[in-house]
Amino acid sequence: MMETAAEMKNENEYFRMKAAELEKVEIVKNKIMDLIDNSKQSYGDIAGLSHDDKLRAVAQNKWVALDDLQKQINQLGL
Repeated sequence: MMETAAEMKNENEYFRMKAAELEKVEIVKNKIMDLIDNSKQSYGDIAGLSHDDKLRAVAQNKWVALDDLQKQINQLGL
């Protein structure tokens, strides 16, 4: 069955809109991952450089939690 020009135009517009939505999701995901990376860097610095054992332990736990969160986000396949 042949599609009419109007149907093809509507289909093309639909796919353009879907592509734009996916691009927005990718941009947001990248921003979230950057924020997590920056926080992990800060906590990693504290864990590696602090002389306070309690502070190092807390920073290490937060780093691990953020790392787990990153892995979960990646598993979503966004």
